[in-house]
Amino acid sequence: MGGMKPVAIEHWPDRLEAVLASECSLFRTVTVLGETDSTQTAAARLGVAGGTVITTWRQSAGRGRLGRHWADTGEDGTACTFVVNREVMPRTEQLAIASAVGIAQAIETLLARPVGIKWPNDIMANDRKLAGILIDLGPESALVGVGINVSQRSWPDDLAETAVSLAQLGCHVDRIEVLESLLRHFDRALRLDADAIVSEFQVRDALVGTDAAFIHENRLVRGRVERLDPLHGLIVRDDSGEEVWLPAATTTVHVGSRSRGA
Repeated sequence: MGGMKPVAIEHWPDRLEAVLASECSLFRTVTVLGETDSTQTAAARLGVAGGTVITTWRQSAGRGRLGRHWADTGEDGTACTFVVNREVMPRTEQLAIASAVGIAQAIETLLARPVGIKWPNDIMANDRKLAGILIDLGPESALVGVGINVSQRSWPDDLAETAVSLAQLGCHVDRIEVLESLLRHFDRALRLDADAIVSEFQVRDALVGTDAAFIHENRLVRGRVERLDPLHGLIVRDDSGEEVWLPAATTTVHVGSRSRGA
């Protein structure tokens, strides 16, 4: 922030509502909380309708994918949850990659440089995690939680080699600017058709050509990622040289037992 005083939380609702009114069609209302354990938990607890965005000044107990935690970084990070009507995008795989595309585009607008997407939906820069997404599905709506590292200058030991912030990448912005960009680009991404979403995802793909491990049907598969269709699955060449097809709907990235959210 270069010593600038951050925009006070009292001004967040007006600024975010202005973006929603002028640039968004899927999301129309926003709730700004002073502090909460998790915007995902808050959205579920409040029972808000689809088309609502929940954000907070401070998130103290954020959640990541597969039960991992998202570190409490005080006022250095941005957290929000988009409540998406299921009829907007009924297919979970498409919602996941559309979410990743929208968040990547929002960050790129601020950074003025490309970022990568590590399937299914981690946002990467300099081979480190810059943002993450958590999707909780309900019968009528999906909760899409987003966490972005904004102003952090240092990390705990367990994240020092894996996490990065916008500030560490040379982008010094107020968190309200991050949220405004998120609203614009997330709303637009969810209005793209499947072909456009896949195309936007593939130009940012950060997984093909890397060695990774996956869980499919309770089986661990390790190898080099040869090809990736984000809506349908990926092909991994395992240690024996065999090509293994892993469907998107039933495959998760294996990260070991240590928590990796940041």
